[in-house]
Amino acid sequence: MLVDENARGHDDLCAIVAQKYEVPPIGNSPGSEIKGYLFIEFPLPWRPKIEETPDFPLEVVELARKRGFKLHGMVTSTMESEADTKENDEFYHVLIYERPLGPLKRYRKIELQIPREKLAKIIENVLLGSIEDAKDYLVVLDDDIRDVFVCIHGSRDFCCCKFGKKLLEELKEKEIDNVRFWGVSHVGKHFLAPNVLMFPEGQFWGHVNSGIIEKILSRSGSIEDVVSRYRGTIGFDPPIQVLEVEVLKREGWTWFDYHRQGWITSENGIDGTYNVVIDYFDDQMSKMGSYEGQVKIVKSKQILTTRCSMNLRYKLSTVIQLTQKPVLMD
Repeated sequence: MLVDENARGHDDLCAIVAQKYEVPPIGNSPGSEIKGYLFIEFPLPWRPKIEETPDFPLEVVELARKRGFKLHGMVTSTMESEADTKENDEFYHVLIYERPLGPLKRYRKIELQIPREKLAKIIENVLLGSIEDAKDYLVVLDDDIRDVFVCIHGSRDFCCCKFGKKLLEELKEKEIDNVRFWGVSHVGKHFLAPNVLMFPEGQFWGHVNSGIIEKILSRSGSIEDVVSRYRGTIGFDPPIQVLEVEVLKREGWTWFDYHRQGWITSENGIDGTYNVVIDYFDDQMSKMGSYEGQVKIVKSKQILTTRCSMNLRYKLSTVIQLTQKPVLMD
């Protein structure tokens, strides 16, 4: 169990209780309803709902919702300063990660520096697929930089503050080529804290520490060392996430090099079973195939947590069967 040493005396926190009961993170990643993520650099402190933080650009909140994008504030440091506001800043630093249509290998990245007065208009155009009006403010359109986002939203949940901030501070001390570490506002499921998003891969991880994050970034060691911390691929619906994690155990790290697309072919709402197919192929189309399986997802009993403002109820998932149908191309 990955219990932080500094958590002693906080055994009733939901993140600690979840680890004690070995709550599985898998199946707790946003599904196909999500078209992408929109991150706006905005200084701490944040209100519990970041859109209620003074000077937060409210005009972007509805734009993101309409277009199916998750909106988050992001920071490079965990330090808070009441004097550090956006009131006098002329530009907003914006990161957009957009899910591709069809098979997924990586999200499309658009990084911008946008004047305050043009923020809503430029973001609206970009989310609609038009980047022409944004070219003067474009920092980069896809590159080899990876962005790692750690939830540190302490005013929203104590676990995110306690465990997320510590993780971010540890990661910021490391020098990893082509990787940037950010603190980010509420990402959901604080009982899985610390929670981490990785882009452009679109991966969601929970109950991690800095050592696990290093292994994921470097793909070192066995996938079995980290797979139990996987919340799922962002953009796959939960039953597909559950089947994919079993495929990941078979394929290892190379699974993330494939273009993947999943379908729920049938479901039984009474007993919570789903028939799922995941197709995959490599960049050269030299290897392709599909995995088929049956997944069952049910809700657990409630677990009482005395310190957090919630009782813990989570999903239990099982892969009943899994078969592979590879197609090798000459």
